Amino acid sequence: VSARVERRFGDVTANPRYEAALRAALAIDPDLPEAHFARATYLWFVESRLQEALAASNQAVARRPGDATM
Repeated sequence: VSARVERRFGDVTANPRYEAALRAALAIDPDLPEAHFARATYLWFVESRLQEALAASNQAVARRPGDATM
């Protein structure tokens, strides 16, 4: 969890709750493109885990090819 983000926004529970929501969404529907896209966004902007973010983004696009929002 990124301490930098928690300090900036003042909510130390935000990241764990977001991660839990992502895990729950993917557990319910592992093929849900929006969940993969949300995971990619989180990994990229919050965790700075670029390779994993790219992989998650590719999973989202593969599940919804041609969708400009992915």
